[in-house]
Amino acid sequence: MLVMLVLASGLDSTPAAPIIASSPIQLGRSQGGRPIVAVRVGDPHGARVLVVGCIHGTECAGIAVARALEQRHPPFDLWIVPDLNPDGYARGTRQNGRGVDLNANWSSQWQTCTTRGPIRSRSARRGSDAT
Repeated sequence: MLVMLVLASGLDSTPAAPIIASSPIQLGRSQGGRPIVAVRVGDPHGARVLVVGCIHGTECAGIAVARALEQRHPPFDLWIVPDLNPDGYARGTRQNGRGVDLNANWSSQWQTCTTRGPIRSRSARRGSDAT
């Protein structure tokens, strides 16, 4: 699964800045201690775009696309996270190291639940969009 999200629309009206190509930026670590990294390329004054190559450890064909994008010089501020779920990728599972299906559990206004272990169904979660 490849995810692309425009974080801010429109281009800045200032003259174009030099194209940037960053070294990997460590965003954090997975439950298993694996690094989660991003690479930033393009025009830092352009519209911000986020590309995630792999969210599910069993659906990571997008990693190759993300790596190819790292070699481009787009006219926008491109943030690339090749693998958002390195534990799932290493284990060959859809879920992360805590047993969470990451994009099935994106939400807002989360509250603490009184369940034990990972939440395995949408009916078990609470929030403004719980079903």
